[in-house]
Amino acid sequence: MPNPPSRKADISISLIESKCLHFVLTDYGQSNRLKVPDNHYEFSLSISLTPIENIKQIGITINSQLFEKKTDQLKLELAAIEVSNSFFIQNFTELIARNQVGDLIVPDSLIKLCNSVTIGVARGMFALKLENTPYANALLPLLDERLVKTITSIN
Repeated sequence: MPNPPSRKADISISLIESKCLHFVLTDYGQSNRLKVPDNHYEFSLSISLTPIENIKQIGITINSQLFEKKTDQLKLELAAIEVSNSFFIQNFTELIARNQVGDLIVPDSLIKLCNSVTIGVARGMFALKLENTPYANALLPLLDERLVKTITSIN
């Protein structure tokens, strides 16, 4: 169900925590010593958003995998990362409402803002973790915010 249009309230938000929950180079990622051309990388991305009403927070978790694209059918996983951000929403009750079923409804503008910050954090963490590997040239690309909204699951 799409979110209703956001109310006319300013967003008052602060990032209170960023964490790299997990990073791993796969067996293939560890054994490969050849640099991968920039246009042979592919990323997968999943985003989970969790509003926590009693403490006025939103948690975002991103899971991303990095692949070497050998062919359209053959993709070898090189690395995976899980990143989380916690945001304090000062005006939580003004921005986030409940629907008739009792589910919290987060406005699209807040989802986009939290996602864009968390994707930027994930991009930086991935770059740091891959710094001294043959995959240092693998950068999580900039993403269209409309696409990012469609891949976000709200818990």
